[in-house]
Amino acid sequence: MIKKSTDHKVLSSFSLILAGFGYALYGPLSRIVGASFGPVAQILSRAGLRLVLILIVFFVTKTKLQKIYKEDLIWFFLISAMAAGTTLFYIPAVIKLPLGLTMFLFYALGTISSYIAGHFLFREKLTRGKAIALFFVIAGLAVTFADSMTMEKSIFLIFACLSGFFYGLYSPFSKKISHKYSLTQMILIGMIVEFFIYLATWFIFRDNLAVPGLTPWLANLFYAADVIVITYLVFYGFRHLEAQIGSLLLLSELIFILILGFVVYREVPTTAQFIGGAFIVLGMTVPQFLKN
Repeated sequence: MIKKSTDHKVLSSFSLILAGFGYALYGPLSRIVGASFGPVAQILSRAGLRLVLILIVFFVTKTKLQKIYKEDLIWFFLISAMAAGTTLFYIPAVIKLPLGLTMFLFYALGTISSYIAGHFLFREKLTRGKAIALFFVIAGLAVTFADSMTMEKSIFLIFACLSGFFYGLYSPFSKKISHKYSLTQMILIGMIVEFFIYLATWFIFRDNLAVPGLTPWLANLFYAADVIVITYLVFYGFRHLEAQIGSLLLLSELIFILILGFVVYREVPTTAQFIGGAFIVLGMTVPQFLKN
């Protein structure tokens, strides 16, 4: 029994690190999609593609729908709302604010809100290892994005903070019900709710959705598939790990971004990015050595 639990933790840790790699692919895929779509239209079109793909998975795997308990309905809605809120607030923030400032607020608030959710929802203790890890992570983020951070007075600062805060709650919220339902059912229901949230938002802004050419749509299709794979990995990982530990492992995304930037675009990391990345890696690993 102990070995089985350990195996789950190892696989869950690996799944979240792999999810970090999936998140790191967002940048290259976004560049291929380009500015053909409007910001909201791109999200809506991708949500539609995700819905089609997950329906295919649902029928191919012959997943049986389980009865949803009334007390779990709020968690299904909150998971979808956090995912939608993360995306809808992040897009205008990253467009209007300096990139470094947006990314720092997004990841810092995301990690902090995951710590808060872990404490209040699951009674996770803030051990010495986790406290030190949080310090290393925030320091690493500050060093990594210091060169492009400037002080701003803008409502988009609030958007960046909200986006990060929602991002940090999304995965821990899934932990509340992921042990009761199949991951495919959870993802399907979540994507249906997300699609209608994005659709309602698009009717407000009505930005460009009719994009000619095959390349942007193919890139969006790969993007949608990437999101689905990540969702499986994240839901599985958080099912078996503490929310606070899971949030630290997802920061592997930043390490993969630096690696992909070098491999794909020949962007050599700066000294600050090397140091910041080292701090983040320390933050990801410290809790494993200081467990008590």
